[in-house]
Amino acid sequence: MDPDARCEEGACIEPECETDLDCPAFCACRARECVETGCATDRESLVYEDGYLAVCNTRVDPAECEVRCSHDAECATASNPLRACVNDLCVDPGCETDEECKILLGATLIGTYSGARAVCRDRTP
Repeated sequence: MDPDARCEEGACIEPECETDLDCPAFCACRARECVETGCATDRESLVYEDGYLAVCNTRVDPAECEVRCSHDAECATASNPLRACVNDLCVDPGCETDEECKILLGATLIGTYSGARAVCRDRTP
């Protein structure tokens, strides 16, 4: 057991990280926990969004990658051709069917399907 583990509601919680490299993209290691920090540069957003129109919006906290647009064609990517331009920003319109969701998640790729289920659900809680 890690000496930095803590007890929370009767369970031992191991530290998530030692350095920022242990955390996912746009997160940093703070007090041994990965904390969302958001993007720092437009260049990070270009890579993350896989598009030259991407920018890092630092006016929100945490900063987030956005793709500015004037029409839908600027938003479509190879991994998500359904993205649409809404209020001058590219957005993911979500899914309409379970099959569409499986395709977007890559669950139907031959030889890589793990048996995981992909289900299209309403985004509202």
